[in-house]
Amino acid sequence: MHQKLGISVSYLEQLLAVLRQKEIVASIRGPGGGYLLARHPDSISAGEIIQAFQNESQKSSDTKADELSLMWQQFCRETWQYLRRRTLGQMTSLGSVVRMPG
Repeated sequence: MHQKLGISVSYLEQLLAVLRQKEIVASIRGPGGGYLLARHPDSISAGEIIQAFQNESQKSSDTKADELSLMWQQFCRETWQYLRRRTLGQMTSLGSVVRMPG
């Protein structure tokens, strides 16, 4: 997968560690191990995935009026509202084929 994405294995592992910490993916250990979605794709929003990679300073900076114009703040709010409503299942065909662990 890392070759298809054009990134190193270590960087991909870092990304997956963040998603695992946020309970978006789950890891399977062992020879046949790997990663899978921790929840059904219809319950994971695009906004949740993006927010998993934002650090705290980025989260708080969009509320400071002295750093951003009112128009930019409105754009950000509307973009987040849209992304929070979109799920992986809606954006892909995953919703109909994913088997969840358990």
